[in-house]
Amino acid sequence: MTRYNEDTLVQQTTADYLRDVLGWESVLAWKIPGHMKGNTFGTS
Repeated sequence: MTRYNEDTLVQQTTADYLRDVLGWESVLAWKIPGHMKGNTFGTS
């Protein structure tokens, strides 16, 4: 049975699309220590 919640309907679906179609890697940056210092992921 499918769980209908934000994760399965939006977040996971989007992450799957970005990976499968665009070849992007999805990461949970909030779990990486110091992720806000120096724009680790190239954000500005």
